Amino acid sequence: MIVCSAIHGQEKQRTWVASLNGGAFLSISNISLEKAFTNRSTVSLIPSFGYFRSEQFTYKTFGIGTEYRYYFQKQKIAPYGYYAAAGVSFANGRADIETSARIFDAKGYTTQAVAGKHWIFKKGFTIDAHLGIQYVGLNVRERVEQKPLEQNYNWILPAFGAGVGYAF
Repeated sequence: MIVCSAIHGQEKQRTWVASLNGGAFLSISNISLEKAFTNRSTVSLIPSFGYFRSEQFTYKTFGIGTEYRYYFQKQKIAPYGYYAAAGVSFANGRADIETSARIFDAKGYTTQAVAGKHWIFKKGFTIDAHLGIQYVGLNVRERVEQKPLEQNYNWILPAFGAGVGYAF
């Protein structure tokens, strides 16, 4: 009887989190699959996607990234509480300007360092928010045979995000 009570009284350990992050309002989002591999650390696989269309312009993007998180919370174990994270992602995109029949390809990468908080509620639903800094490297090239327009961009920008998900 005592053993059964102890087992049923324990909170379910949730070591996986699947979440939708980023800006549906920006038409660019990612899906994150996070796995705890120690009591304080997790690793995430993060495929990303995006689509934006206006009357004269269409933009599509896809990519993949990964992130390591270290959780500082002592009362609960990862993935819960305050964390520091470092990550890298790679993306490809295409922009079509219909009025001028021009097509541009974009390839780039991002590295980032952020701090945030991850909440996991009793039913398994999660909220995640973070803020930090990122480095973005981007190459844009026009799709033409002769003298293509090509430009490289490098930025240091703020990194911020929020997500909702489910822990299991």
